[in-house]
Amino acid sequence: QRSKNPSVCRTQASGDSDVDIHVFDVAGRRVLTQKVAATWGVGVANIDTSSLASGVYFLRLSTSKGEAKTKFVLVR
Repeated sequence: QRSKNPSVCRTQASGDSDVDIHVFDVAGRRVLTQKVAATWGVGVANIDTSSLASGVYFLRLSTSKGEAKTKFVLVR
């Protein structure tokens, strides 16, 4: 997802359990980890991508109820 601030990637999840956010590079190395506290309903997390270079990354959101994965491209 594109953001007005290129150093922040925003993601959205619904539910009431903590969300573990992991970002992996194309080689499968985990390059970023973040935990977001539980909120009721839909929560939005800002992920600081300022330490990442331009490239293709994979985002994994994990909760106690399951996980979701997506790919994103970061362009500097």
